[in-house]
Amino acid sequence: MFSINRPNSLVRILFVFDMLELGGAERQAMLLARYLRKECGATVEVVGFSHPGALTQICEREGFPWHLVPSSSECSTRRLPGSIARFIRHIRRLRPDVLMPYTIHPNVLCGAFWRYTGASACIWNQRDAHQRSSRRWLERLAIKRTPRFIANSRASARFLTEVLGADSEKVSVVPNGVVLAEPQMTRNEWRSRLGVPENAVVCCMVANLTRNKDHRTLLAAWRLIANDPELFRQNPTLVLAGRQDETAEELKRMASDLGIADSVHFIGAVEDVAGLLSACDVGVHSSLSEGCPNSILEMMVQGLPVVGTDIEGIRDVLPPESHCLLSAPGNHEVLAARLKELILSGDLRKQYGAANSDYARARFTPDVMCERMASIIREVILSRRPQNNRNDQSPDELMGTGRRNRT
Repeated sequence: MFSINRPNSLVRILFVFDMLELGGAERQAMLLARYLRKECGATVEVVGFSHPGALTQICEREGFPWHLVPSSSECSTRRLPGSIARFIRHIRRLRPDVLMPYTIHPNVLCGAFWRYTGASACIWNQRDAHQRSSRRWLERLAIKRTPRFIANSRASARFLTEVLGADSEKVSVVPNGVVLAEPQMTRNEWRSRLGVPENAVVCCMVANLTRNKDHRTLLAAWRLIANDPELFRQNPTLVLAGRQDETAEELKRMASDLGIADSVHFIGAVEDVAGLLSACDVGVHSSLSEGCPNSILEMMVQGLPVVGTDIEGIRDVLPPESHCLLSAPGNHEVLAARLKELILSGDLRKQYGAANSDYARARFTPDVMCERMASIIREVILSRRPQNNRNDQSPDELMGTGRRNRT
């Protein structure tokens, strides 16, 4: 295979995350990591700045080396030089060819200092349309020094160019790919675990409990649902799945204060997303900003109708016929009306769910995402090679043609 700096060795690609937990960005990155290793013959390793968790378990189970590198671009000014030096020192020891950071803090740190790590390239992966670094000077430096950017939606790409100031010629849009693993538990098993009867209509939002989401509007809407006498027979139940981060306690208090705690289940992070969604009837996603929301794609593949916030990142992934189920940001009354319409009608749930499934399976396949990402990585590696070595190997020899020939 190919090497940039070291003869007779494979391309070494380093995925860099803020936390070694499992969210939408990490799920997408691991889809790509598997593809690069299996189909392109790359050597893939994982780095996180903090919080070893579900992602490290996946790495250990699947044989991806992982490393904890305590670093941050958000520490105190006094500690920042040491944090940067520690980051560079650790990354240099891993001898990467390409850095693939995800989310704002890894993007900024890798983008600003990748040249000092021994890597030949860095690709900034933009997964949202709102997060920024508190250190604007470091963010500007990173944007200036990063050779290539990949956004997962038009909204994310526009955020890169219009807000962060990235060169539009360096920005590519590659939507997420979605695949649901085999369920670990059946519909009945999940409903038994949740304490939900079979005749209940279950609505579910899968998103970490952070300020980036808008669970508050959903809970305000759910108060209207829970107190609507027309819906008593449907026994509506709301399941909130996702890591319980900074807003968890606030949201639980809100549910209690609104008198809806009995019909709202906070179940924490879930590995068996496919099993959980099989036990649900309606998907919901209340958010103020999104790139290409992975959880919505998973609901669509599962064949669920999706009620959500009418923002670009959500509208772009849904088929046009499902746009009528969206509501303006912060409008809990319209959100409740959209939910009520689906809770009352099994036929509508089937109609919108089928449209969502067909749309997702046609447009958001993991193979398409991975092939496009691999092509960009290959292109970036070629463009960064020294001129006198550039003709030594073809792009196919560089990282394979997208799928390795196997006997």
